[in-house]
Amino acid sequence: MKTWLISGASGLLGHALCRHLRDNGSRVIGLKNSHAIDLKGIETIEVDLVQSLENLEAIICNVSPDVVVHAAGLTSVDGCESHENIASILHADVSASMARAALKCSAKMVYISTDHLWRGQDAFVTEQQKPEPVNAYARTKLAGELQTLAVNPNNLVVRTNFFGKGLAWRQSFSDWVLTALSSGQEITAFTDAYFTPISLYYLSSYLEKMVEGDACDVYNVAGSERVSKFDFAVRIAKVSSLDESLIKAGQLSDANLKALRPLDMSLSVEKVEQFLGQKMPDLALCFDSLNAK
Repeated sequence: MKTWLISGASGLLGHALCRHLRDNGSRVIGLKNSHAIDLKGIETIEVDLVQSLENLEAIICNVSPDVVVHAAGLTSVDGCESHENIASILHADVSASMARAALKCSAKMVYISTDHLWRGQDAFVTEQQKPEPVNAYARTKLAGELQTLAVNPNNLVVRTNFFGKGLAWRQSFSDWVLTALSSGQEITAFTDAYFTPISLYYLSSYLEKMVEGDACDVYNVAGSERVSKFDFAVRIAKVSSLDESLIKAGQLSDANLKALRPLDMSLSVEKVEQFLGQKMPDLALCFDSLNAK
């Protein structure tokens, strides 16, 4: 039985991964800050990763896990633009500390990265394409990748974009769409912003399989289907029998957001498909998984 230690355990991915691993018989220890995890059978350690940076290695080594997953992050792109120093500590400095601790206790480290790392001019970007970050979120997440692999090249970096049933304090993109439409609220979704989303259900399962197979270096772990944010919203409305006419078409290029965003964040999944020996799920399969336990 492996012991997994997961940062950001009360966040979207961290919470889903904790539940998945617990249900598969692993011992799971979640690092949390202000929100409760509320999952039976999950051990918790309350820690502010930014404020406790100097003590983090000792905290992790005291647990002596087999796997360390850094899933915590400052996920607001505009928030990172305003507070790049905090984002840098959380994404890069904390990653380095966790990687050093993992190395000391012979643990595997998994760093959860992003699909925001390029200028957004190319579709289905591979792991080999050189990142060109255009905002503070991407710069600091890339720094976390580099720190993780510099400490131990046998660590695993996962670039992804996920959705699924969120939590009261942390909704996913799909939650936002479904909640708004269910209440009869109009929303605007971008027709010029593309991504390859994967559901939390599948992502959690693949992360476990990749660790079991000792995957190393950088992998794109995403859905097989490239869609615009607008098309995603329309399709999830259809499968949920909600009024798709409430979804209005907009353009990211006209949104006047604080931080610059890439228009195309789609990821090639050829490498991970070869490693796992299976195809990544399309959007229909990911939508079906929203009702899975």
